[in-house]
Amino acid sequence: MRHYDPITNEDWLIATKSFNSDQKRRYLRMMRQGESDALNHASKAEIYEAAMSGEPISKVIVRQRKDRQQVNGKGWSGFERACKAEGLDPTAAAGGSKPQQDPKQTVADNVTSISDAAKVADCVNAAVKDAVAKQDALSKAKIKGLAEIVDEQGDKIADLKAKMNRPIEVTIPDRPEPVKIDGTHERFSDCLRIASVHQRLLMHGPKGSGKSTIVHNIAKALGYEDNYALVSCTTDSNVFGLIGSRSLRTDEFMPGPVLTTYENGGLLFLDEFDTLDPSAGVGLNAYLDGGDTAPVEMRTGNMLAKKGKGFMPIIAVNSLQGATRDYTGRMKQDGATMSRFPALVRMHVDYSQQIETSLLSSAPRLAERLWELRDKVRTYNIDESRMITTRDFAAAAQEVAWRSANPSDGLSDDEIFARTVVDWTDEEKRKVGC
Repeated sequence: MRHYDPITNEDWLIATKSFNSDQKRRYLRMMRQGESDALNHASKAEIYEAAMSGEPISKVIVRQRKDRQQVNGKGWSGFERACKAEGLDPTAAAGGSKPQQDPKQTVADNVTSISDAAKVADCVNAAVKDAVAKQDALSKAKIKGLAEIVDEQGDKIADLKAKMNRPIEVTIPDRPEPVKIDGTHERFSDCLRIASVHQRLLMHGPKGSGKSTIVHNIAKALGYEDNYALVSCTTDSNVFGLIGSRSLRTDEFMPGPVLTTYENGGLLFLDEFDTLDPSAGVGLNAYLDGGDTAPVEMRTGNMLAKKGKGFMPIIAVNSLQGATRDYTGRMKQDGATMSRFPALVRMHVDYSQQIETSLLSSAPRLAERLWELRDKVRTYNIDESRMITTRDFAAAAQEVAWRSANPSDGLSDDEIFARTVVDWTDEEKRKVGC
């Protein structure tokens, strides 16, 4: 059972004094690695209890709601996700009975995803078929109301798609027209704000969660497209390769990406920063510090670099703690290096259901199955290599698109799902119910 470090009441009140519920959810997720998606549905009281106790939010939600939760009633989606994270059957765990309502009132008012809306529509369509088959007066009277529900869900799907595909517009002072960014991650606006206010950003979160895409969109939004360096850090990366070194053949000084972006006022993205040897990270401290100058040891005649206006360092890590069971090749960076990125410039970036829903908007059931599989990987602490990432959704979307264009050669949803877990062990498949 996961357990997190409790937060004292005083620290919680200070940190979240001006936060709304959504901001408190983001803050708690930022403090926790691997927290359940049930957090997205938690109430203020549940968020507070989880923070104080250190318990997973799923456990808190189940405990607080089990004696009063009605099956398919208000808050059911969050309760269902919490139960799944705890390995419980949500229907059996619910203390309340299924609410008796008029058919039109059974519409999921809290539907927030295309897949949820499609699920409601499918269930009601099944009820319509049943009513048509019976052909009695009462059933005929229900058909009209049920059909209206299907129409409502269709409208809701259209609205959600429009909202999801609506681009974010960013206005830059020296540009006459706003920059439009399409298909953004839920955390993009937060990351863009941090980068704009602080001229730096640290993102931490699981592999394949969209951190690189967020940085690409920040570069586009803030006008860095032609002044942008991406460095994929490795254990072999060293200070001289990053800042600059002299050619053994010509003795000419060759500037590295860190020095180039620093002097040109560019955007520097150091991806996989936690794979760096900590000593290499320390060697970059002067550049990451935000100061106006930094040393260039290998450059003769001009050994002091001057920071160009607009220089923006962004780093991305999978783990803030160094090596973990899932990220064995990570290193805990020196405290002096990490202090260049204090709490206010850090953002936890988890998988984006908004992007994933968009990718599989034509196959919502498949999206649901992949989300459930991801939840189970986290719940049962299955090896991180099995994690379902946004890249898996993109690959599934390619298969769905191919199926649409080539029906005779396409894979069904079941086949796509089966191939996703094809190399899993029998024990892993047993744990997740495959």
